[in-house]
This record gives sequence, C-alpha cells and structure tokens, in this order.
Amino acid sequence: MTIITQAIETKYLKATNVRGSRIKATALAGSLTVGYDYALDGAGNHAAAAQALIARLGWTGTFAQGGNAAGNGYVFVDVQSLIEDRDVWKAEALENLARPNLSPEAAAKAFTDWEASLPTDNQTEGDEA
Repeated sequence: MTIITQAIETKYLKATNVRGSRIKATALAGSLTVGYDYALDGAGNHAAAAQALIARLGWTGTFAQGGNAAGNGYVFVDVQSLIEDRDVWKAEALENLARPNLSPEAAAKAFTDWEASLPTDNQTEGDEA
C-alpha cells in the first residue's frame, strides 16, 4: 500500500500587542505562520498559508480544502494522491484475489465487498453513504 500526502491544517491566530493577525499552517512534516492578507477573504488566507507550506515542503498535487472539525480553520488534502492510491489498492486487491487458494466465487465476492468499501468520488472514508 502506498502512503498519501499528509493533511495540512490551518488556523487563525488573532492579533496581539506585538504581532498582527496570522494564519498558521501545520502538517506532521512541519509548519509555518503567515501574516493575514486583508486583500483576501478568510478562506483565501487559509489557502495562501497552506500553499506556502506546500511550497516549503516541496509537495505537488491537487489539494482540496474543507473546514476543520473545531470550526476555527481548514484542512487541506492532496486528492490526486488519493486517486492514485485507489488505483494502486485496486491493482493490489486484484492481484491478491488471483491467488490459487481462492475459489472463483470467493474471489468474486471478496472483490465485490472490497469495491463496495471504497469511498465514492463525493465521499471520503468514514463518511456515511
């Protein structure tokens, strides 16, 4: 199984007596904080911070943005890696199902069960169908 790119989480940091408002972007690989750009809206500022971290880490891909569970920021996930991983997982599953110790019926059922467990294009793992 391949490993997908880490998620990036951003959050708003309010102004202090010393610093202005900022957005902090964090991933397991590192973090950075950028000043709030008042020419952008809130979502745009979070996206800009995530893009700055993506550039610093040398990551590539197509990132999707969504609100975080706490409601104080966003999460960014490389959806291109998810699509590529799904193709790899499918190939691995087909290879495993081709084992000689499985009957054709058992292999077909295992494949159908596995395929049904995959998230759809509009659903991520853990979401209700």
